[in-house]
Amino acid sequence: MRDILIFALLYFSRHIFSIFSIAIFKDNLSTKIKSGIEKEIAKKKTEIRKLQELYSNPGSLPGAIKTQVAMKIEKKKIELKNIYNKPKDIFTLERVGRWSVVQIVKLFLGMPIIPGK
Repeated sequence: MRDILIFALLYFSRHIFSIFSIAIFKDNLSTKIKSGIEKEIAKKKTEIRKLQELYSNPGSLPGAIKTQVAMKIEKKKIELKNIYNKPKDIFTLERVGRWSVVQIVKLFLGMPIIPGK
C-alpha cells in the first residue's frame, strides 16, 4: 500500500518537474506561452463582444441560442461517431495512466472506486 502511494507521488512529481524544466530551459516556450495567452485573451474579447451584442438586441436572443445549441449537438454527434468508428483511440496511455492514478488515490482515501469516473 505504501509502495503504491510512493508510485503515485513520483508519477505526479515527475510530470510537475518536467513541466518546470521545459519552462526553464527553453526560451521559445515563453514566447509560445505568451502567444497562446494572447490568443486566449482575443477569444475571450470576441466572446464578450458577442454577448454585448446579444444583450443590446434581445429580439435576436432566441435565434442565437438555437444556433449555439445546434453547434453543440453537431460537435457531440461527431464525437460519438468517432467513438463508434474508432473505439481504440479513446484509450490512450496517458488517459489510462491518469485514470489509474486517480483510482489508486481514491483507494487510499477510502472512497468507493466506480468504473468510468
